[in-house]
Amino acid sequence: FRHVTAALDITWWVARPAGAERVVAKVGQFVHGGRARLQEVVTDRDHRRRGLARGMVSAALREAVDGRGVPCCLCADAEDVAVRLYRSLGFRDVGRMLTLWRRPG
Repeated sequence: FRHVTAALDITWWVARPAGAERVVAKVGQFVHGGRARLQEVVTDRDHRRRGLARGMVSAALREAVDGRGVPCCLCADAEDVAVRLYRSLGFRDVGRMLTLWRRPG
């Protein structure tokens, strides 16, 4: 797995309570074409409102914007409660994205 993520330039930040085996929060960062994209920003319901997502997204931004000098984006549902967090970290709406699904059968 590590050799695949290294080849794709993906970094993951995870939070796991001391002594626990289960990850309770994560964020992935994919860098390609001079841009970084955050993905899979997830926090377990029982561990929300503790600053985990803020800390990990902030770390990913520091690594991309400050460390690499590349712009960073993420996609979120307009109704997602985390949009307020993203905006507080400097993200701004720049467009809308159409998502299409096709079910099997």
